[in-house]
Amino acid sequence: MSVVQTSNLSLTEWVVVVVVVVVVVVAVLAVRIVVVILAIVVVVVLAEIIIVVVVVVVVVVVVAVVI
Repeated sequence: MSVVQTSNLSLTEWVVVVVVVVVVVVAVLAVRIVVVILAIVVVVVLAEIIIVVVVVVVVVVVVAVVI
């Protein structure tokens, strides 16, 4: 088994390079998508918490005013 080194990439080497590049690109996109999804989830959760706090405060104020 002798490996012949050539300056030009063979077909299999090109395939390997293309696969590696595709995997890296997909991984980067997946990470970005996950980050975006996490950001959206965090924003939604924060918004829900803020809404709940506002509702509670409004209810407390209304009850205090009525009483």
